[in-house]
Amino acid sequence: MRRGWVACRSTGMSGGRFDACSAVGAAIVVCLLAVPVGVATEPAALDRELSAISRQLKPHKPVPEVTVKRLAELSRTATAECRGHLLRWVLDQTADTSEVWQRVSFEGASLPGARLAGPSLAERLGPVSFSEAYTSRDYQAGRKVFTAWLPGVRLRGAHLERVDLHGANLQRADLRQVSLRDANLAGAVLNGADLRGADLRGADLRGARLFGAKLDASRRGGARWPGEVLAVARQDSAAVVPVAGTPKPDARGLAFFENRIRPLLVARCVKCHGPKKAEGGLRLDSHTGLLRGGESGRVVVPGNPKDSPLLAAVRRDGELKMPPERSLSRLEIADLSRWIRQGAVWPEGMLLAEPGPALRGGPITERERKFWSFQPVDDPEVPKSGGPDVRNDIDRFVRRRLKLAGLQAVPEADRRTLLRRATFDLTGLPPTPAETRAFLEDDKPGSFRRVVDRLLESPGYGVRWGRHWLDVVRYADTAGETADFPTPLSYKYRNWVIESLNRDLPYDQFLVHQLAGDILAEMDKSLGDDDYRRLRVATGFIAISRRFGFDSEKYHDLTIQDTIDTLGQVVLGLSLGCARCHDHKYDPINAQDYYSWYGIFESTRYSFPGSEQKKKPYDLFPVVRAERVEPTRAAHRLKMQGLDKEIRTLALRLTLMKGGLRERLPLRDGEKYKVRVSPWRGFLAERLLNQKERDRDKHRGFHVWHRNNLPVVGVNVSQVLLKVPGDVPPGSLVVHPAAKDGVGIAWRSPITGRVRVAGRIVDQHRQCGDSVRWHIDRLDSSGFTPLSAAGNTRAGTSPIAAKALESVEIKQGDYLQLVLAPQASYGCDLTRVELSIQEIVEKQDRDGLPPRKWQLVPDVVDRFLLGNPHPGREDRGEVWTFFQSPVDRGAGWASGKDLTPLVLELGGGKQELARLSERLASLRRQRDALVLIEPVGMHYGAIDKEKPADGRIRLRGDKAKLGAVVARRNLEILGGEPLAEAGGSGRLELARWLTREDNPLMPRVMANRIWAGHFGRGLVATENDFGVRGERPSHPQLLDWLASRFRETGFSIKTLHRLIMDSAAYRRSS
Repeated sequence: MRRGWVACRSTGMSGGRFDACSAVGAAIVVCLLAVPVGVATEPAALDRELSAISRQLKPHKPVPEVTVKRLAELSRTATAECRGHLLRWVLDQTADTSEVWQRVSFEGASLPGARLAGPSLAERLGPVSFSEAYTSRDYQAGRKVFTAWLPGVRLRGAHLERVDLHGANLQRADLRQVSLRDANLAGAVLNGADLRGADLRGADLRGARLFGAKLDASRRGGARWPGEVLAVARQDSAAVVPVAGTPKPDARGLAFFENRIRPLLVARCVKCHGPKKAEGGLRLDSHTGLLRGGESGRVVVPGNPKDSPLLAAVRRDGELKMPPERSLSRLEIADLSRWIRQGAVWPEGMLLAEPGPALRGGPITERERKFWSFQPVDDPEVPKSGGPDVRNDIDRFVRRRLKLAGLQAVPEADRRTLLRRATFDLTGLPPTPAETRAFLEDDKPGSFRRVVDRLLESPGYGVRWGRHWLDVVRYADTAGETADFPTPLSYKYRNWVIESLNRDLPYDQFLVHQLAGDILAEMDKSLGDDDYRRLRVATGFIAISRRFGFDSEKYHDLTIQDTIDTLGQVVLGLSLGCARCHDHKYDPINAQDYYSWYGIFESTRYSFPGSEQKKKPYDLFPVVRAERVEPTRAAHRLKMQGLDKEIRTLALRLTLMKGGLRERLPLRDGEKYKVRVSPWRGFLAERLLNQKERDRDKHRGFHVWHRNNLPVVGVNVSQVLLKVPGDVPPGSLVVHPAAKDGVGIAWRSPITGRVRVAGRIVDQHRQCGDSVRWHIDRLDSSGFTPLSAAGNTRAGTSPIAAKALESVEIKQGDYLQLVLAPQASYGCDLTRVELSIQEIVEKQDRDGLPPRKWQLVPDVVDRFLLGNPHPGREDRGEVWTFFQSPVDRGAGWASGKDLTPLVLELGGGKQELARLSERLASLRRQRDALVLIEPVGMHYGAIDKEKPADGRIRLRGDKAKLGAVVARRNLEILGGEPLAEAGGSGRLELARWLTREDNPLMPRVMANRIWAGHFGRGLVATENDFGVRGERPSHPQLLDWLASRFRETGFSIKTLHRLIMDSAAYRRSS
């Protein structure tokens, strides 16, 4: 047993302790409580009592509650000298004295001349929160040390060489003539302390608070001071002047300074405003010089970029333009503005002109390895406390702490509040009135658990908790920085996060998929399409982790920096970015560690979200296997072509339906008009027009009339209800087996001369039974003259013109008409007619112009809207196109009105028009959606480069100054395992290093995040910083217990939600 190192001169009290059986210990405690309080004024009596207590305490075990109460009672009545004896005794214990420090006051304790030349106090993080810490001698003994609360303590004349008072609260303490040589006072609170005549040589006072402290006649050679304090005047009578507006640097602010501001100041400012040359009296190589300013006054107003002359100078807004030789880039100016807005954070004691911290590269010290967050996750024993307010083991930990603090738990919240709290926590939305009624009416046991289960299974859960994750991984729908370009494919990663949380993907797999999903996808050939896509899209984490710049080539080194920094904070709770330029000043992360990871990500091809704005999408990756890329794109092209064709066809039909039928004015002799009648699909009505009767071989039909009541061109239609089989092309005439009259087409000649008639008849079907009879007549003022004998045509194609028709004499105003009539067993509904009439020129009486030609029924469907495919050369003769159409009961062609509505109404066209219009709109929507879809489906993500390689150190973070090659490996503090020789970037190995069971940071960090999501503050307040600069856990045992349960349940996030929300701590009234 180690002997005590604190000695009391008046009594010679020994700090040695011996284990005793529990029964004897309990008896001693009972006796102690019976000792009169007066012993607190008798040093000898007090020492005897404390010696008895020491014998019943056990190393590393909490001091019993009854003993804590007795010590508190002794402290309340003790004299200053006896309270000092009590303080020395507590410092010498190996038992867990955390409750003693919380509940026993040592204010005003006096230790005049005492020698405490060894370890003592560790850092304290709050008024009632303590955490483990270790000093060099404690490492060997394995003992735990806790920070004390010592405001007003009187240690005048004490010898405290090399004592560890890191973070101790010593405000208003009497430390006159105290020897604190080489003491650790970093972060200590010394506001109002009296340090006159104290020996502070070699002491570490970085981060200490010294406002109002008295330092007259103190010796301070070699002491390291906080950056917020300026020591001015004489050294032997220095006044401590606080500088307003300089907040305590946080980890994020320090990382931003290290990565963006320090390199900028060194490269562009310190040469002219440093120790060798301070133009204008301004030095920018130290925080003191920055805040003091130059001959013209202050240059930086922390927190206020607008009023900071430095920013106006670099923007070149006024007469002063800095730097004079070359202006800063927009990005550098934006960085300076952001830095000033954040308070011009500067690491304590850093001088930019100094060579900077050396690359350590050596082994991590034992002290660093013993830091609390790097210790293995413990599975602490659950306290035995119980009671009606204990629902699960979380409450036992909390109840014990409340009891030690002398606090009472508040009652449980009412049911309406509980429902509202849970619904907001898990979905981000309030409960609906129906959900509220259902819960209030559910008085069966377990009703709240059922609510939690329902909320965890709702889609809104993934959205709500996905946002927590997306916030810490720096997700956004735009690229950020000065450009802030859209990132149109980011949503795929966002949706993957939401889907994964809703599926309760185990957290370790959740991390591995994001770091190496592409590698896993290619390793498993049995994966289905959905699983393959999920793995590929998950690597969007790497792509969106960057938050720097907009030029993929220029800023890729800083993109890697963002990835490493984000990964370190999100998964490990460590600010790895601080080791980019030099060894981390606080955490056991050196530059070799940093660049071992740098090589992993430098061997990875990134997407660069935001580069689309430059029309240079950078490294987008398919979500299907490589061998399916081209077939998928081919199928997409075919689908697009099919939609385009259907849209064109339908649009043409609708155009003709809506505007193709228009009345014509009365014709004059010799005028020609194009008659377009809309194509129709469906049922044909009996007649198109209530026309005038003409004795023209008893044929009735559709004609165009001139003022002499003679037809110009006419087409007969069937007078029966006819269903047309499919779409009908131009040039189709109705021939129906039940028709009483045949179908005819007539042409009025605009010339006098000879013409040649040619054409053909095409049946719609190949097998139509009997033939169609046809004959051609000439109609003049004397009547009809047959020009050809009746002919028959079988199914298929037959020529129209007979040999006798090769030359027909005709006069202007005469008509030629073709008449078709079905035979008895003709079985087709439709016959297509093509008929052309060409002028025969016997003499060159037209000045050498070619003969004119009239194409009565064009056979080129696609060119119908483009006009006549066979125009006349001289007079641009029109093409007369005819289609079967519904019958109209209107008043002829002379009124000049649009007959389309009437025709549509009579033919049932309103419904058909509406249906076709909706179909066209639907097709266009499909096409628009299809155009936006990359047929293969691309995503932001990452893949391995073809030739992975180790990284090289960038000296001071400058990519132009390369140092030694660093092999890719794990962080030394996590094992330092090298990368396997199998090849690849190393991302899969990195993912497995981070998620393996012996990594204490991964489960602690995530368990803490989930706790913070429910209680508003984590057990570690700095969720992204579990390092030395971060906060210590308010309840380390509870944090480890939660991390252990998280690991035991297979890293189920939903199970951890249920555990926390089932506790009485969660259900308490606010």
